[in-house]
Amino acid sequence: MRKGMAWEKRVDSSSELWRNFCNGDKEAFADLYQIYARPLFSYGYRISDNENQVKDAIQDLFVELWKSRENLDQAVNVKSYLFKSLRYKLIRQGKFSTVYTSEELMDQFMNNEQSVESVISEKEAHRERTAQVRLALETLSARQQEAISLKFYHGFTNEEIASIMAVNYQSATNILHRALLSLRKHFTCAATTSFLGFFCFLDFF
Repeated sequence: MRKGMAWEKRVDSSSELWRNFCNGDKEAFADLYQIYARPLFSYGYRISDNENQVKDAIQDLFVELWKSRENLDQAVNVKSYLFKSLRYKLIRQGKFSTVYTSEELMDQFMNNEQSVESVISEKEAHRERTAQVRLALETLSARQQEAISLKFYHGFTNEEIASIMAVNYQSATNILHRALLSLRKHFTCAATTSFLGFFCFLDFF
C-alpha cells in the first residue's frame, strides 16, 4: 500500500511540476530535469551507441521543451512523454540502434527493487539465477529487450510502452508476452519457484 501511495505521490508531484513549468516556472523546470535526466540517459544509452549523443539529445530535448512550454499539453504523463520524445529524437537524428546487451539488462533486473535479487536470499542461489537470467536474455530480440526494460526497470504500463515504442497497444502486449514466454522456457519448474513472482505480469495478458 505504501509503495502505491508513494508512486501516486511521485506522479502527482511530477504533474504539478510539469504544470508549473508550462506556466514558466524555472525552478519547476530545473526540478524536472533533476528528476528525469538520469532515467532518460539510462534508457537513451541503451537504444543508442554513443554516450555523448544521448547526453546532447537530452539537453536538446529540454531546451526545446522550455522554448515550447506555452504550447505543451499540461495534462500529460510526464515520464512517458519524455521517454517517447527522447526516443523520437534519437530516431530522427539517426542515433537509434538499440544496443541492449544481456549483461546490461541483467544488471537492471538485479538492481531493481522488485527484481530477482529481492526474492533470492542465499548467495549461491543468486549466482545461479544470475547465470540463468543472462542466458535467457540473450535469446530476446532487441525490441523485446527494450520492452522488457521499459516494463520492469522503468515501470511503464503496456499502454505507455506502446506509445513510447510507437506501436499499437496490442503489438506492445504481444512483444512483452512473447519475451516473457521465451524467458520462462529457460527455467525449470524447480528453479523458477521463487522466480515466477517476477513474471507475474504474464497473468494479465
